[in-house]
Amino acid sequence: MTDANSTAGSVAARSPRVYPYDQWAKEQGVPIVGGHGLPSLLTLRRESWPQIGGKGTIIKLEGMQGVTSMYVAEIPPAGSLKPEQHLYEKLIYVLRGRGITEVSAPGSSQPQQFEWQEGSLFAIPLNTRHVLHNASGREPAIFAACTNAAMIMDVFHNQDFVFGTNAVFPDRYNPSADYFQSTEDRYTEPRENSGIWRTNFVPDIRNALLAPSERKGLKGNQTIQCELAEGVLVAHINEWPAGRYNKGHHHGAGAVIIGIKGTGYSLLWPAECGPWPFRNGHGDKVLQIPWDEYGIFSPPEGWYHQHFNPTGQPTRVLAFRYGSRRHPVEFHEAQSREGVLTSMREGGTMIDYEDEDPEIARIFARECAKNGVESQMPQMVAR
Repeated sequence: MTDANSTAGSVAARSPRVYPYDQWAKEQGVPIVGGHGLPSLLTLRRESWPQIGGKGTIIKLEGMQGVTSMYVAEIPPAGSLKPEQHLYEKLIYVLRGRGITEVSAPGSSQPQQFEWQEGSLFAIPLNTRHVLHNASGREPAIFAACTNAAMIMDVFHNQDFVFGTNAVFPDRYNPSADYFQSTEDRYTEPRENSGIWRTNFVPDIRNALLAPSERKGLKGNQTIQCELAEGVLVAHINEWPAGRYNKGHHHGAGAVIIGIKGTGYSLLWPAECGPWPFRNGHGDKVLQIPWDEYGIFSPPEGWYHQHFNPTGQPTRVLAFRYGSRRHPVEFHEAQSREGVLTSMREGGTMIDYEDEDPEIARIFARECAKNGVESQMPQMVAR
Protein backbone atom coordinates (compact mmCIF):
# COMPACT_ATOMS: atom_id res chain seq x y z
CA MET A 1 0.00 0.00 0.00
CA THR A 2 1.34 3.45 -0.89
CA ASP A 3 1.79 5.76 2.06
CA ALA A 4 -0.32 8.91 1.72
CA ASN A 5 2.44 11.13 3.04
CA SER A 6 4.97 9.78 0.55
CA THR A 7 2.53 10.39 -2.29
CA ALA A 8 2.04 13.97 -1.21
CA GLY A 9 5.78 14.39 -0.99
CA SER A 10 6.33 13.07 -4.51
CA VAL A 11 3.77 15.51 -5.88
CA ALA A 12 5.44 18.41 -4.09
CA ALA A 13 8.81 17.37 -5.51
CA ARG A 14 7.72 17.59 -9.16
CA SER A 15 9.86 19.75 -11.38
CA PRO A 16 8.47 23.22 -12.12
CA ARG A 17 6.62 23.59 -15.39
CA VAL A 18 8.59 24.81 -18.38
CA TYR A 19 6.39 26.83 -20.70
CA PRO A 20 7.08 26.91 -24.45
CA TYR A 21 7.89 30.63 -24.44
CA ASP A 22 10.29 30.27 -21.50
CA GLN A 23 12.02 27.38 -23.27
CA TRP A 24 12.37 29.49 -26.43
CA ALA A 25 13.73 32.41 -24.38
CA LYS A 26 16.41 30.21 -22.79
CA GLU A 27 17.43 28.92 -26.21
CA GLN A 28 18.19 32.46 -27.41
CA GLY A 29 21.38 32.62 -25.35
CA VAL A 30 20.87 36.21 -24.17
CA PRO A 31 20.40 37.53 -20.61
CA ILE A 32 16.92 37.13 -19.11
CA VAL A 33 16.14 39.65 -16.39
CA GLY A 34 13.22 39.65 -13.97
CA GLY A 35 11.84 41.11 -10.76
CA HIS A 36 8.98 43.53 -10.21
CA GLY A 37 10.87 46.43 -11.78
CA LEU A 38 14.18 47.53 -13.32
CA PRO A 39 15.90 50.91 -12.87
CA SER A 40 16.72 51.43 -16.55
CA LEU A 41 16.20 49.65 -19.86
CA LEU A 42 19.31 51.33 -21.25
CA THR A 43 21.74 49.92 -18.69
CA LEU A 44 20.71 46.27 -19.14
CA ARG A 45 23.51 44.00 -20.32
CA ARG A 46 22.91 43.17 -23.98
CA GLU A 47 24.63 40.20 -25.60
CA SER A 48 24.83 38.76 -29.10
CA TRP A 49 21.46 37.43 -30.27
CA PRO A 50 21.93 35.32 -33.44
CA GLN A 51 18.21 34.95 -34.17
CA ILE A 52 17.71 38.70 -34.62
CA GLY A 53 21.22 39.58 -35.81
CA GLY A 54 22.02 42.14 -33.11
CA LYS A 55 22.40 42.29 -29.35
CA GLY A 56 19.61 41.97 -26.82
CA THR A 57 18.16 41.17 -23.43
CA ILE A 58 14.88 39.40 -22.70
CA ILE A 59 12.73 40.92 -19.94
CA LYS A 60 10.44 38.72 -17.86
CA LEU A 61 8.94 40.78 -15.03
CA GLU A 62 6.71 39.28 -12.34
CA GLY A 63 3.61 41.04 -13.63
CA MET A 64 3.83 39.81 -17.22
CA GLN A 65 2.69 36.31 -16.19
CA GLY A 66 2.75 34.84 -19.68
CA VAL A 67 0.35 37.47 -21.02
CA THR A 68 2.93 39.88 -22.45
CA SER A 69 6.63 39.63 -23.25
CA MET A 70 9.44 42.15 -23.72
CA TYR A 71 12.98 42.51 -24.91
CA VAL A 72 15.52 45.26 -25.54
CA ALA A 73 17.52 45.07 -28.79
CA GLU A 74 20.53 46.89 -30.15
CA ILE A 75 21.22 47.54 -33.84
CA PRO A 76 24.93 48.13 -34.57
CA PRO A 77 26.05 51.42 -36.19
CA ALA A 78 25.15 51.47 -39.90
CA GLY A 79 23.86 47.91 -39.44
CA SER A 80 20.59 46.03 -39.69
CA LEU A 81 18.78 43.28 -37.85
CA LYS A 82 17.75 40.10 -39.62
CA PRO A 83 14.34 39.95 -41.31
CA GLU A 84 11.59 38.75 -38.98
CA GLN A 85 8.07 37.47 -39.44
CA HIS A 86 5.92 36.10 -36.62
CA LEU A 87 2.37 35.42 -35.54
CA TYR A 88 2.44 37.70 -32.51
CA GLU A 89 1.96 41.43 -32.11
CA LYS A 90 4.90 43.76 -31.46
CA LEU A 91 4.97 47.37 -30.28
CA ILE A 92 8.30 49.21 -30.41
CA TYR A 93 9.51 52.20 -28.39
CA VAL A 94 12.85 53.69 -29.54
CA LEU A 95 15.20 54.40 -26.63
CA ARG A 96 18.22 55.67 -28.55
CA GLY A 97 19.18 56.49 -32.12
CA ARG A 98 17.38 56.78 -35.42
CA GLY A 99 16.69 54.41 -38.23
CA ILE A 100 14.43 52.94 -40.90
CA THR A 101 12.02 50.03 -40.82
CA GLU A 102 10.96 48.04 -43.88
CA VAL A 103 7.61 46.24 -43.78
CA SER A 104 5.95 44.00 -46.36
CA ALA A 105 3.06 41.56 -46.40
CA PRO A 106 3.87 37.83 -46.81
CA GLY A 107 4.62 37.09 -50.46
CA SER A 108 5.09 40.76 -51.39
CA SER A 109 8.32 41.94 -53.02
CA GLN A 110 7.60 45.65 -52.43
CA PRO A 111 8.56 46.64 -48.87
CA GLN A 112 7.26 49.87 -47.37
CA GLN A 113 9.72 52.08 -45.47
CA PHE A 114 9.37 54.63 -42.68
CA GLU A 115 11.86 56.51 -40.53
CA TRP A 116 12.01 56.66 -36.73
CA GLN A 117 14.01 58.42 -34.03
CA GLU A 118 14.53 58.45 -30.27
CA GLY A 119 11.10 58.58 -28.60
CA SER A 120 9.21 57.10 -31.57
CA LEU A 121 6.47 54.54 -31.00
CA PHE A 122 5.15 52.20 -33.68
CA ALA A 123 3.63 48.76 -34.25
CA ILE A 124 4.75 45.95 -36.51
CA PRO A 125 1.53 44.70 -38.21
CA LEU A 126 0.75 41.07 -37.48
CA ASN A 127 2.82 38.51 -39.43
CA THR A 128 4.41 41.07 -41.74
CA ARG A 129 8.01 40.66 -42.80
CA HIS A 130 10.06 43.47 -41.28
CA VAL A 131 13.66 44.63 -41.06
CA LEU A 132 15.06 47.37 -38.80
CA HIS A 133 18.06 49.43 -39.97
CA ASN A 134 20.28 51.80 -38.01
CA ALA A 135 20.61 55.11 -39.88
CA SER A 136 23.60 56.24 -37.80
CA GLY A 137 27.11 55.13 -38.64
CA ARG A 138 28.48 56.10 -35.24
CA GLU A 139 26.11 54.97 -32.49
CA PRO A 140 23.99 51.86 -31.94
CA ALA A 141 20.21 52.19 -32.07
CA ILE A 142 18.38 50.72 -29.08
CA PHE A 143 14.68 49.92 -28.74
CA ALA A 144 12.28 48.15 -26.40
CA ALA A 145 9.70 45.78 -27.86
CA CYS A 146 6.53 44.64 -26.12
CA THR A 147 4.84 41.57 -27.60
CA ASN A 148 2.30 38.87 -26.82
CA ALA A 149 4.79 36.18 -27.90
CA ALA A 150 4.51 34.33 -24.58
CA MET A 151 0.79 33.78 -24.98
CA ILE A 152 1.02 32.85 -28.67
CA MET A 153 3.93 30.42 -28.20
CA ASP A 154 2.28 28.78 -25.21
CA VAL A 155 -0.98 28.31 -27.14
CA PHE A 156 0.50 26.89 -30.36
CA HIS A 157 3.73 25.39 -28.87
CA ASN A 158 5.07 25.15 -32.41
CA GLN A 159 7.85 27.55 -33.39
CA ASP A 160 7.72 26.57 -37.06
CA PHE A 161 4.13 27.76 -37.18
CA VAL A 162 4.64 30.93 -35.11
CA PHE A 163 7.60 32.03 -37.21
CA GLY A 164 6.80 30.30 -40.49
CA THR A 165 3.18 30.78 -41.50
CA ASN A 166 2.48 33.03 -44.49
CA ALA A 167 -1.05 33.94 -43.41
CA VAL A 168 -2.02 37.41 -44.58
CA PHE A 169 -4.09 39.75 -42.40
CA PRO A 170 -5.39 42.51 -44.72
CA ASP A 171 -7.46 44.00 -41.90
CA ARG A 172 -4.23 44.59 -39.98
CA TYR A 173 -1.96 45.92 -42.72
CA ASN A 174 -2.34 47.55 -46.10
CA PRO A 175 0.63 49.05 -47.96
CA SER A 176 -0.93 52.50 -48.37
CA ALA A 177 1.48 55.43 -48.54
CA ASP A 178 0.17 56.93 -45.31
CA TYR A 179 -0.01 53.74 -43.22
CA PHE A 180 3.00 54.69 -41.09
CA GLN A 181 2.30 58.42 -40.97
CA SER A 182 1.20 60.00 -37.72
CA THR A 183 -2.53 60.80 -37.82
CA GLU A 184 -4.91 63.18 -36.08
CA ASP A 185 -7.58 60.50 -35.77
CA ARG A 186 -8.46 61.22 -32.15
CA TYR A 187 -11.76 60.83 -30.35
CA THR A 188 -13.21 60.43 -26.87
CA GLU A 189 -14.41 57.01 -25.78
CA PRO A 190 -17.86 57.84 -24.39
CA ARG A 191 -18.19 55.11 -21.76
CA GLU A 192 -15.02 56.11 -19.93
CA ASN A 193 -14.60 59.66 -21.25
CA SER A 194 -10.99 58.88 -22.18
CA GLY A 195 -8.94 59.92 -25.19
CA ILE A 196 -8.24 57.44 -28.00
CA TRP A 197 -5.71 57.99 -30.79
CA ARG A 198 -5.83 55.73 -33.86
CA THR A 199 -2.37 55.86 -35.39
CA ASN A 200 0.30 53.38 -36.43
CA PHE A 201 3.20 55.74 -35.74
CA VAL A 202 3.95 58.38 -33.08
CA PRO A 203 7.06 60.46 -33.92
CA ASP A 204 7.91 61.28 -30.28
CA ILE A 205 5.74 60.12 -27.39
CA ARG A 206 7.68 62.31 -24.94
CA ASN A 207 6.07 65.38 -26.49
CA ALA A 208 2.86 63.92 -27.92
CA LEU A 209 -0.35 65.86 -27.30
CA LEU A 210 -2.46 64.25 -24.57
CA ALA A 211 -6.09 64.66 -23.51
CA PRO A 212 -7.42 65.77 -20.09
CA SER A 213 -8.21 62.82 -17.84
CA GLU A 214 -9.52 63.35 -14.33
CA ARG A 215 -11.17 59.97 -13.71
CA LYS A 216 -8.04 58.55 -12.02
CA GLY A 217 -6.71 61.82 -10.68
CA LEU A 218 -7.18 65.55 -10.36
CA LYS A 219 -7.43 68.42 -12.80
CA GLY A 220 -4.24 68.61 -14.84
CA ASN A 221 -3.82 64.87 -15.30
CA GLN A 222 -3.55 63.89 -18.96
CA THR A 223 -3.60 60.69 -20.98
CA ILE A 224 -4.09 59.20 -24.43
CA GLN A 225 -4.52 55.58 -25.55
CA CYS A 226 -2.84 54.68 -28.83
CA GLU A 227 -4.58 52.02 -30.93
CA LEU A 228 -1.90 50.72 -33.30
CA ALA A 229 -2.08 48.45 -36.37
CA GLU A 230 -5.54 47.12 -35.43
CA GLY A 231 -3.97 45.10 -32.62
CA VAL A 232 -5.24 43.94 -29.25
CA LEU A 233 -2.13 45.33 -27.53
CA VAL A 234 -2.28 49.07 -26.95
CA ALA A 235 0.00 51.78 -25.62
CA HIS A 236 -1.25 54.52 -23.35
CA ILE A 237 0.61 57.59 -22.16
CA ASN A 238 -0.08 59.21 -18.79
CA GLU A 239 1.21 62.51 -17.41
CA TRP A 240 0.89 63.98 -13.92
CA PRO A 241 1.62 67.57 -12.91
CA ALA A 242 4.17 68.43 -10.23
CA GLY A 243 3.28 67.28 -6.73
CA ARG A 244 0.37 65.05 -7.78
CA TYR A 245 -0.51 61.37 -7.84
CA ASN A 246 -3.28 59.23 -9.31
CA LYS A 247 -5.75 56.90 -7.62
CA GLY A 248 -4.80 53.36 -6.69
CA HIS A 249 -6.30 50.53 -8.73
CA HIS A 250 -5.72 46.97 -9.89
CA HIS A 251 -6.27 44.98 -13.08
CA GLY A 252 -5.21 41.84 -14.89
CA ALA A 253 -1.69 40.67 -15.70
CA GLY A 254 0.54 41.87 -18.50
CA ALA A 255 0.68 45.67 -18.13
CA VAL A 256 4.20 47.11 -18.41
CA ILE A 257 4.94 50.71 -17.42
CA ILE A 258 8.02 52.62 -18.63
CA GLY A 259 9.13 56.07 -17.46
CA ILE A 260 9.60 58.36 -20.44
CA LYS A 261 9.93 61.85 -18.93
CA GLY A 262 10.63 63.07 -15.40
CA THR A 263 10.92 60.95 -12.27
CA GLY A 264 8.54 59.40 -9.77
CA TYR A 265 7.74 56.25 -7.87
CA SER A 266 4.99 53.65 -7.65
CA LEU A 267 3.58 51.60 -4.80
CA LEU A 268 2.62 47.96 -5.44
CA TRP A 269 1.02 45.55 -3.01
CA PRO A 270 -0.66 42.11 -3.24
CA ALA A 271 -4.42 41.73 -3.50
CA GLU A 272 -4.66 39.90 -0.16
CA CYS A 273 -3.48 43.05 1.63
CA GLY A 274 -6.67 44.83 0.58
CA PRO A 275 -6.99 48.50 -0.37
CA TRP A 276 -5.57 49.55 3.07
CA PRO A 277 -2.26 47.64 3.31
CA PHE A 278 -0.73 49.73 6.11
CA ARG A 279 -3.88 49.93 8.20
CA ASN A 280 -4.31 46.16 7.85
CA GLY A 281 -0.79 45.53 9.15
CA HIS A 282 0.77 44.59 5.81
CA GLY A 283 3.00 47.59 5.25
CA ASP A 284 5.99 45.27 4.93
CA LYS A 285 4.47 43.83 1.75
CA VAL A 286 4.17 47.20 -0.01
CA LEU A 287 6.86 47.68 -2.65
CA GLN A 288 8.03 51.22 -3.41
CA ILE A 289 9.59 51.27 -6.88
CA PRO A 290 11.37 54.46 -7.96
CA TRP A 291 11.56 55.19 -11.67
CA ASP A 292 12.85 57.82 -14.06
CA GLU A 293 13.35 57.88 -17.82
CA TYR A 294 13.61 54.25 -19.05
CA GLY A 295 12.79 52.72 -15.65
CA ILE A 296 10.24 49.89 -15.94
CA PHE A 297 7.89 47.87 -13.72
CA SER A 298 4.91 45.52 -14.05
CA PRO A 299 2.20 44.91 -11.40
CA PRO A 300 1.04 41.26 -11.19
CA GLU A 301 -2.61 40.34 -11.66
CA GLY A 302 -4.82 41.76 -8.92
CA TRP A 303 -2.02 43.76 -7.28
CA TYR A 304 -2.97 47.26 -6.26
CA HIS A 305 -0.68 49.96 -7.59
CA GLN A 306 -0.49 53.73 -7.55
CA HIS A 307 1.80 56.23 -9.29
CA PHE A 308 3.30 59.37 -7.73
CA ASN A 309 5.12 62.50 -8.88
CA PRO A 310 6.83 64.12 -5.86
CA THR A 311 8.91 66.47 -8.04
CA GLY A 312 8.53 70.02 -9.29
CA GLN A 313 8.13 69.02 -12.95
CA PRO A 314 5.50 67.01 -14.87
CA THR A 315 6.25 63.32 -15.22
CA ARG A 316 5.12 61.04 -18.05
CA VAL A 317 4.96 57.25 -18.43
CA LEU A 318 4.19 54.81 -21.24
CA ALA A 319 2.15 51.65 -20.57
CA PHE A 320 1.92 48.62 -22.84
CA ARG A 321 -1.09 46.39 -22.14
CA TYR A 322 -4.24 44.72 -23.43
CA GLY A 323 -7.36 46.88 -23.49
CA SER A 324 -8.07 47.89 -27.09
CA ARG A 325 -11.41 49.67 -27.46
CA ARG A 326 -11.66 48.59 -31.11
CA HIS A 327 -10.65 44.96 -30.55
CA PRO A 328 -11.42 44.05 -26.92
CA VAL A 329 -10.52 40.67 -25.45
CA GLU A 330 -12.89 39.27 -22.86
CA PHE A 331 -10.35 37.83 -20.42
CA HIS A 332 -8.80 41.27 -19.93
CA GLU A 333 -12.12 42.94 -19.27
CA ALA A 334 -13.22 40.15 -16.94
CA GLN A 335 -10.09 40.58 -14.83
CA SER A 336 -10.71 44.31 -14.51
CA ARG A 337 -14.39 43.88 -13.59
CA GLU A 338 -16.05 47.26 -14.26
CA GLY A 339 -12.68 48.81 -15.03
CA VAL A 340 -9.83 50.81 -13.51
CA LEU A 341 -11.71 54.06 -14.10
CA THR A 342 -14.66 52.96 -11.95
CA SER A 343 -14.67 53.33 -8.17
CA MET A 344 -14.63 50.22 -6.02
CA ARG A 345 -17.86 51.58 -4.52
CA GLU A 346 -19.48 51.07 -7.93
CA GLY A 347 -17.99 47.66 -8.71
CA GLY A 348 -14.73 48.80 -10.31
CA THR A 349 -11.15 48.46 -9.10
CA MET A 350 -10.23 52.10 -8.44
CA ILE A 351 -9.72 53.40 -4.88
CA ASP A 352 -11.16 56.90 -4.42
CA TYR A 353 -8.87 59.37 -2.67
CA GLU A 354 -11.13 59.56 0.36
CA ASP A 355 -11.01 55.75 0.69
CA GLU A 356 -7.25 55.26 0.39
CA ASP A 357 -4.94 54.22 3.21
CA PRO A 358 -3.87 57.42 5.05
CA GLU A 359 -0.23 56.26 5.13
CA ILE A 360 -0.06 56.57 1.34
CA ALA A 361 -0.54 60.34 1.52
CA ARG A 362 1.97 60.60 4.38
CA ILE A 363 4.61 58.76 2.33
CA PHE A 364 3.95 61.11 -0.56
CA ALA A 365 4.32 64.18 1.68
CA ARG A 366 7.71 62.90 2.87
CA GLU A 367 8.87 62.21 -0.69
CA CYS A 368 7.81 65.71 -1.75
CA ALA A 369 9.72 67.19 1.18
CA LYS A 370 12.89 65.40 0.08
CA ASN A 371 12.65 67.25 -3.23
CA GLY A 372 11.71 70.60 -1.69
CA VAL A 373 8.28 70.35 -3.33
CA GLU A 374 4.93 71.11 -1.75
CA SER A 375 2.23 68.52 -2.30
CA GLN A 376 -0.49 69.75 -4.67
CA MET A 377 -2.99 67.20 -3.44
CA PRO A 378 -6.07 68.40 -1.50
CA GLN A 379 -5.61 68.79 2.25
CA MET A 380 -8.00 65.87 2.80
CA VAL A 381 -5.59 63.59 0.96
CA ALA A 382 -2.21 65.02 2.02
CA ARG A 383 -3.10 64.92 5.70
